[in-house]
Amino acid sequence: MSVLTEKQLRYIFDSVRRLLTPKSNKGVSVKKHFILAIAANLLFSMSASATLLTLSATSQFPAVQSDFVINFDDVNNDGLLEFNEILSFSGVTQFLAPRTFDEVIGVANVAGFTTPSGPQQSIFGNWVFRIMSDNTVLEFSPSPEWTYAVAPTMSEVPLPAALPLFLAGLAGLGWARRRRA
Repeated sequence: MSVLTEKQLRYIFDSVRRLLTPKSNKGVSVKKHFILAIAANLLFSMSASATLLTLSATSQFPAVQSDFVINFDDVNNDGLLEFNEILSFSGVTQFLAPRTFDEVIGVANVAGFTTPSGPQQSIFGNWVFRIMSDNTVLEFSPSPEWTYAVAPTMSEVPLPAALPLFLAGLAGLGWARRRRA
């Protein structure tokens, strides 16, 4: 998110003020509402927001177990993976006795990741996976079986949703200008 400088904000407000300055008192309420809407938009757009991240784990022993991916929503923006933030898990396949584990129930301490009980300072830092259909549990202790990479999740810009808002804004400006004339 980019933060506007004071000079940019002043320019925006002066431009809006010049655009909406009425020749009579008829347009005063439109001017006030428009400026309040811009101010509210700037205030609320600068609030904290969650970060979508992807943890990719690459297996060091591909003949034994598969790679996996966890997508998580870093709600508190602390950069730590917590159970309540997990959005999706690709699953881990164990190849020796072929079965796929489809749920994470224990998060390893990888570069400061946490478990539900809080930050783990223990030497183990285990990944614990479960098959939901039969409750089979698989625990990796310690966890040198994967190498890890965390990257932001890229999402598409919702242009179809933005277009009606943009057109409504242009129509509102045109209406205000026409009313002023």
